[in-house]
Amino acid sequence: MTDRKDLAPVEIFISRLIAIGRQLREKDREWSHLKNGEDFRKIYDLDSPDQHKIAKIYGEGRDMALGLSELLISINYDISTYPTLTKIIERLKNSTLYSERNCHIVARELCAKHGIDLWAINQMCLLYEEQISLADAAKSTVEILLKSDLYKLENGMAITQPNNPNITISGVSNSNVSLHSPGSQQNLIANHNEAEVFKELVEAIKSSQIPKAEADTLVAQVNTLQQRHKSGQYALGYQEFISNVASHLTIILPFIPALTKLLSA
Repeated sequence: MTDRKDLAPVEIFISRLIAIGRQLREKDREWSHLKNGEDFRKIYDLDSPDQHKIAKIYGEGRDMALGLSELLISINYDISTYPTLTKIIERLKNSTLYSERNCHIVARELCAKHGIDLWAINQMCLLYEEQISLADAAKSTVEILLKSDLYKLENGMAITQPNNPNITISGVSNSNVSLHSPGSQQNLIANHNEAEVFKELVEAIKSSQIPKAEADTLVAQVNTLQQRHKSGQYALGYQEFISNVASHLTIILPFIPALTKLLSA
């Protein structure tokens, strides 16, 4: 489970990444035991340059466990490195998570070549494969996050409204807003001109049940977004706004179609 309330819309997938990181950290202990408590040291009896290529399984395997565990677990607390979902995805995409890994294959082939059958090496190869599976699960999760509404919101991308039953949200500008109903997106856009959307968004925030301090902050962010729109910097302001208000999407969501429409205005 994640402590990041700003990532609530994708909490289940962020929690998965953190859980994978914790599992990798547990495997680091296994690497230490296999190297120091079993027959791994016998590999150094091999009088061949291949000795170091086989032993490389330990260094790469443990580095993988330590590096990826810290990379994934820190999503939960390192806000400076991971301020938004977009930054999380960018950092993971450019990390060792996506490195090619084949030292377990090399180790097995060279052991067979020299007639070596060491329990520790065999277990290290299996452990390495388990870590590759965990890394693949993390990469699959990243691909899911790339398709999430939160990622699209942060990057000013259009959100495809699913064909769901009607959901009515009350208390937005003293009216009811129906989401997922036929024509709901078009109605929202048609009923908001450039000035009204900001005005009604502020009213919705003020009439919500969130603490006053948080409401005041949201209102200030809406005002900043409106100024960005007036100054011709709306696209940049929109991305900043969505990143800042991610934890209050239930309030903002009915206005997203109108706000997104302004990107092409």
